[in-house]
Amino acid sequence: MKVHYFIIIIQAFLHTVVRLLPIGLYFFCYFSILLFQDMRGLLLFFGLLSNDVLGTIYKKMYKVPDKYSCSILGSPTGEGAPNLPNTNTNYISFILSFFVCNSIEKGEKNPTTVIFTSLLLALTIWSRTSTGCKTIKKALISCIIGFIYGALYYYFISDYWKDAEKGYYERKVCDQGYKDYKCSTIKNGLIIEKEQKRDLQKLEEDEEQKRREEIYEPYPDLN
Repeated sequence: MKVHYFIIIIQAFLHTVVRLLPIGLYFFCYFSILLFQDMRGLLLFFGLLSNDVLGTIYKKMYKVPDKYSCSILGSPTGEGAPNLPNTNTNYISFILSFFVCNSIEKGEKNPTTVIFTSLLLALTIWSRTSTGCKTIKKALISCIIGFIYGALYYYFISDYWKDAEKGYYERKVCDQGYKDYKCSTIKNGLIIEKEQKRDLQKLEEDEEQKRREEIYEPYPDLN
């Protein structure tokens, strides 16, 4: 009996986590921008926002009714709060598609993010179908839509993403933990050479001394 009760608690916890995932994604993007100054969070934020705008337009055009089982919040009267513009499976499949495209373009051989997001999508599908929010068919359709939009969005902002990624890693390596070094050569967004600040300062002093000598060098006697 205790084991069965424990399983029920675990299931309820997982359902709660899945319900709050869309809000969690927005908060993740927000804190990435605010705390880590990572512009990739801003690009993901705009992707989620534009996806929600399309979802809102679709729901208004086809008058899609809200379902209590799909609501992320409830009320004391037993009525659910309005649903989000998109389903949870759509949000996660959008993120998964985005990072799959990014991994393919970079040729990553250890796509940890893709594997983790795939497992999260499987958990989301299980939760949404077991709570009666979605049928398997509707959940898969929602995933397909999310995959398509995620791939399209990455296609259009991939250059901005690479620039933001490059800038983040440059700051991370150049500005942290290297008091006596500064970046000197950067290739494809990765630092491949560093020079000591002391050596650079000495070089600058030598150049300054040479300039002074040239300035105060007497003019040659023309007689």
